[in-house]
Amino acid sequence: MTWERLLSSAQSILDESILKEDEETLNSQFWDAKCALCVKTCGDIRQLLEHSDEIPLIPPVQLLMFIGAVLSNQNTSCKLHRLDQLKRDCESLLTTLLKCCACPTTRSLLLSTPHSSSLPHTETIAQQFLRLCVAQIARAPTQSQDEALSLRPFFRDALLWLAEQLDYPEMAGDEYLGVLQPFGLRLCGDYRPAIQMAGLKLLRGLTDKARIADWRQSNRAEAVISQLFEHRLGCNPGSSEQLLQAVYETMIALIQLLESYKTRSWYNKIASRLLCDIVMEGKKTRLAVLLRQLSLVIDTMKTDFVGHSRRFLHAVSVVLLGPQTPGYMKKSLPKDAQDETIYALILQCLSQFIRSGWPVLSSPILPSLIAPLVAFVDLMHSSSPDDTLSEQTYPESSGYADYLVEIFTALVDLEPRILSDILIPACYTVPSLKRYLPDFRE
Repeated sequence: MTWERLLSSAQSILDESILKEDEETLNSQFWDAKCALCVKTCGDIRQLLEHSDEIPLIPPVQLLMFIGAVLSNQNTSCKLHRLDQLKRDCESLLTTLLKCCACPTTRSLLLSTPHSSSLPHTETIAQQFLRLCVAQIARAPTQSQDEALSLRPFFRDALLWLAEQLDYPEMAGDEYLGVLQPFGLRLCGDYRPAIQMAGLKLLRGLTDKARIADWRQSNRAEAVISQLFEHRLGCNPGSSEQLLQAVYETMIALIQLLESYKTRSWYNKIASRLLCDIVMEGKKTRLAVLLRQLSLVIDTMKTDFVGHSRRFLHAVSVVLLGPQTPGYMKKSLPKDAQDETIYALILQCLSQFIRSGWPVLSSPILPSLIAPLVAFVDLMHSSSPDDTLSEQTYPESSGYADYLVEIFTALVDLEPRILSDILIPACYTVPSLKRYLPDFRE
């Protein structure tokens, strides 16, 4: 009896969630009413659970779909989170449900056997959850799947919640990946940054939860990388640095699942893209993201990165010798937008480049390597009133100053003649260079 009443309540709210137009076109009064209905449904269901004599109880999958959709909506359109009470009520309802079902975690509940009366017949509640969500989205009266997701936002968010709760080994095989991978890509193609982020988070999670063999089957992983790469998601100047970082992290996680020869090819493409974007990027918070990703790529590629030497050294020059932030703006900027952070990141990349690539570097690139460093030292010291890197003028200078010492020391260790032939003569023009050279530092 309790199961039928729970099913009726949950199915009713799911039916109410089906929209006739895009969720973004509906006014605030509509969503206020939906939130109020969800709050009432939570209260009614909790009352049923608290007075149920069926212990342990097997819940209808529709109830879990309702809870998951509401909780996951805070990471997508946030239409159901106009009232803080709704989130608290859903979390409380889930806790009560787990207690009634005698399940320690949501995952264990999803992996339990569904009620004998529930349809479609599956081995686990999770499989039933997946198939019902897909069926509902497929029934949307639209010409494209992208529109269907906006007319069925409850089921979109429920799928995201399901993917977050499950893990390996249940996610192995084609049933989950075959649905969730294209679903994640469709979310990435949305025009709303929050939903794009949700899609990237889903894809990133699947790289850990599905088997490598499943990702390699039918070139699934490479297809996702190619779409993210070609569509330049997150590369728009108006995109946030968080979205940009998520795109690169997702692509790199997927690249690591490929066969070795494909991995090498994609790392070269990523390196080329990063070097191009670093030179063109004008927003320093986004530049910091690109430089951190470049550092990871250099560390992974090692000597293979030497093929990008000239473009990399050009990027080093552009970053080190580019316009500085005016002093009156520095205090209002976040740490990642500070010049000192950017200098430290590009010099870290250069230090990695020297350590990993020097054995195969050719001497003709030495001027391109040393000239911007000497010019940078001169620029930093000439802009300081007492010819020192004072803490007041450069509050975080010690970070990139240490990298300068490390770089010059590594160069001299690897090629001792650099000191006598190039660096010492340069000290006559730039006296402040001495403090970074191994034989001159006090």
